[in-house]
Amino acid sequence: MAEHVIMGDGSKRSIGSNRGPVDPSHSLPNSAEGLTVELIDRIVSEWNPGTSVTGVELVEAKGLAQQVSTAGRARLRLTYAPGSADLPRDVIVKMVIGEAGVDGALYETEVQMYREVLPGLGIPQITCLGAAYEDKTERLLLLLEDLTAKKPFFPLSTLKPLSPDRVAALLSHLAKLHARYWNSPDLDAMSDWLGTLLKGRQFDFLNAICVPAITQMAEESTYRADLIARTGWTPADPMPPEGSPRPVRVVGCQPIEVVERAAEMAGATRR
Repeated sequence: MAEHVIMGDGSKRSIGSNRGPVDPSHSLPNSAEGLTVELIDRIVSEWNPGTSVTGVELVEAKGLAQQVSTAGRARLRLTYAPGSADLPRDVIVKMVIGEAGVDGALYETEVQMYREVLPGLGIPQITCLGAAYEDKTERLLLLLEDLTAKKPFFPLSTLKPLSPDRVAALLSHLAKLHARYWNSPDLDAMSDWLGTLLKGRQFDFLNAICVPAITQMAEESTYRADLIARTGWTPADPMPPEGSPRPVRVVGCQPIEVVERAAEMAGATRR
C-alpha cells in the first residue's frame, strides 16, 4: 500500500485504488540522470504492490529541443525482482528535462487521466506503470510501455490514410470514453484538477497559447481548414457561454461537443 503524503495544508491525500499519491513524497527529477533505481522502484511499486524494480538502464533521453513536444522523454530498460508482476521491461518516461514546456496544469491533467479516468474505461490503452505529479515544482513522471516493438499505428499524418474500419474503431473508443462521463457527477468530484472548456488552469493556458497557434495552422493548411468547415465552426467563432445547460469538460484532450459533432459527421448513432 502506498503511504499518504502530507500536503502543504496539512491534509493527507491519496488518490486512486492503491495507486499512490499524485503528489509524491519524494522529489521528482528534471534530468534523466535522476531516474534512479530507488525512484523508479517506488513509483512502480506504488501502482503494482508486490513488484520491485532492481535495475534501471538509461537507453536514451531527449529534451524539448530534440524532437519532442511538451515534455522530455527518456527510454529505460527495467529489471524486476523475482515474483514481480508481468510488466514491460522497456518503458518510456515522460518527464521534465531541464525546463518545463507547458504550464503545469497540463502535466497534472495528463497524470490524473492515467490515474483516475483511464483505468475504469475498458478501452484499449497503453500500459501505464506509474504516474506522479509534483505540484511545487510542476514536474511529472509518467512511466509508459514502450510500444516500439509492437509497431503501433499512429494516425498523425495524411500520408497514412485511415480506412473506414479504423475510423469506426476510433469513434467507438471515443464514444465509450465520453459516454462514461456524460453529465456525470464524477466530473465535479475531479474539479480540483479538471477544468471546464471555459474555466480553469487548462483553459487559461490553452486560450492564451493554443488558440492563436491553431488559428494560424488552420489558415495555412487546406485539410485543417476543410475539417473545421465540416463542423460548421470557424476559428473566429465565440465559445459557448459559461453556465450553459451542459458545461463542457475537456476529457481525453477533446471537448465532448467536438466528439459529438465528429460522430454525427461520420453517421454514427448516438446511444
